Amino acid sequence: AYLLACAAGLMVDPLFLYAVSVSGPLMCVFLDGWFAAAVTTLRCMVDALHAWNLLLRLRTAWAPAKEEKEEDDDADEEAQRVGGGAAPARLPRSKKGGLLLDVFVILPVMQAVGACWYLLGAQRATKCLREQYCAGRVGGCAAGALACAEPLYYGGTSRLGGGVGADRLAWGRNASARATCLDSGDNYQYGAYKWTVMLVANPSRLEKILLPIFWGLMTLSTFGNLASTTEWSEIVFNIITITGGLILVTMLIGNIKVFLNATTSKKQAMHTRLRSVEWWMKRKN
Repeated sequence: AYLLACAAGLMVDPLFLYAVSVSGPLMCVFLDGWFAAAVTTLRCMVDALHAWNLLLRLRTAWAPAKEEKEEDDDADEEAQRVGGGAAPARLPRSKKGGLLLDVFVILPVMQAVGACWYLLGAQRATKCLREQYCAGRVGGCAAGALACAEPLYYGGTSRLGGGVGADRLAWGRNASARATCLDSGDNYQYGAYKWTVMLVANPSRLEKILLPIFWGLMTLSTFGNLASTTEWSEIVFNIITITGGLILVTMLIGNIKVFLNATTSKKQAMHTRLRSVEWWMKRKN
């Protein structure tokens, strides 16, 4: 249960990055307030579970453990007597749980990689919209020029037109900027973030989460299929992603090898013990 809570915590944290969205009708940037509140609630629940587990561990540490140690010693002695001095060796936890640990590692990693990919794709879409918005404006534009009227949006009609200035409504009807930045990923240099064009203005939260997870799994398992631009941040992100995939595959192969070696050694030890018993019985007869 504790490992599940740790994995849940690692998978909940990247969800905060999906709160960044682009309004399709007005082509402005906002934060999904209800989604951020839901993720915050999930994170608080995971933190409460961690705190409860910590209290249980402290309580166990303060309790006397002498009786448990004596019971374990008695059980080992009984096993030695019953088994004729050859008690079965326990398999180390690292060998039994290595493959399961890989699953707990890979799932949060591909979730984190996909969330970072989505956030960087939203940043690239915002950069494209900003270039289109500031083009032809004397003196440039302000830092928050593309922010929606309600940057933290909880629903309603204001983002869709109510209470929005005429300048922002005119910008939302700019067909050239929409075709360049939001309708297709072929009209701008999105590079590795090309698929995020389908997500940044997508109102479906489930699709925003599932497609980046699929992209993270695909990228970590195929390595060299990323098309990158010359922007340094994108190149660094691709390098980190590919290197992480190589490390995860190496860890998986190593744990599989350890598991197979442990299984083979147990079988060999059992066969050796059986041959020794057969030899002893033949000698007695």
